[in-house]
Amino acid sequence: MLNQSLPSLKYITLDAQGRSVWPLLLAAEATALKEPASRYRDNLIGVRVLGFFLLDFWNHEHQHSFGLIPYHCLRLEIASCFVIKDAVIGSPEETVAQHEKVCQLGLDYRNFLMRVFRSDADPMPTPSSNVSRPSFDKAKERIVQRMKEAPQTRKDAKDAALFRDGYRCTITGFYDFMSCATYPQLKEQAQGCSITVTQCAHLFSESAQDANKPAEYAATAFAILERFGLSDLVPRLLGGQVNGLLTMSYTLYTLFDQFAWWLEEVRNEVDPAAVDYCLAKGYPAPELPDSRLIAIRAACARVAHMSGAAEHIEEIIRDRETTTVLADNGGSAELLTSLLRAVDGCG
Repeated sequence: MLNQSLPSLKYITLDAQGRSVWPLLLAAEATALKEPASRYRDNLIGVRVLGFFLLDFWNHEHQHSFGLIPYHCLRLEIASCFVIKDAVIGSPEETVAQHEKVCQLGLDYRNFLMRVFRSDADPMPTPSSNVSRPSFDKAKERIVQRMKEAPQTRKDAKDAALFRDGYRCTITGFYDFMSCATYPQLKEQAQGCSITVTQCAHLFSESAQDANKPAEYAATAFAILERFGLSDLVPRLLGGQVNGLLTMSYTLYTLFDQFAWWLEEVRNEVDPAAVDYCLAKGYPAPELPDSRLIAIRAACARVAHMSGAAEHIEEIIRDRETTTVLADNGGSAELLTSLLRAVDGCG
């Protein structure tokens, strides 16, 4: 964990403006490394998240459609950390305050942007005990009719994503077990093919998509997307729209949610059978997730691993789940501090 330091100035390929802020990041990292050893190292995580995001936005600008807008936005935010009100220029107090601003800015990106790309969906679904087998055609027609509006329940959302994805995992192509068990026609279609339990993966946190009362931390994430030039994405993410969902096998979904792997922005197509069915019924074809959303999430995943934030988040979650009572001797102080910094401003 935390074994990848920010590269020195001579090894980075940023433009002159990016190189002008890089020494501040290196200095803040050096300060964080000198702090007393602790379990979570929040400040070190913060500055590395910031640095690796800057590098990622620069190095991958040709691989996504929004170009260098996120890079320049982040660079300006880092440059703002130089400005410390009422501090003597060049004083130790100014330096300390600059480093604190850098670390907090990085933690904000971890707490808001990274957090909002965790799907927070339900655990593995269990097979239904319902023995009735509705008509496959009637089920598809019901799903398509409901797709005209935002899904009302998690089941509606998963049904819509399954229909669009051809009742298969979008990564492996394996058929969904529950769908095959429910619809004999689909089970016959899947003969000789692999079958798996699937999960509906939310590319954007489900709790952030409530159009009536979105999670408070989502407001900051939406603001970041708008600064990145992606303001048109925000209304499309509210309400649990199917264009923010992907059908995945449960194992792949779990690793995807932990940033263990990610998707890159490429052109793809909806399952042809779903398109044909919708057009035959007079409905518009269902949409795939916006490729820009996939690109931003990919950046989060890459940075989470390079900075150590992915392991950091999982470690805090594990400790939170296993620590039921705070120790009287202060032994839980580090966990409490990290938890407070992780939810600061998030609601």
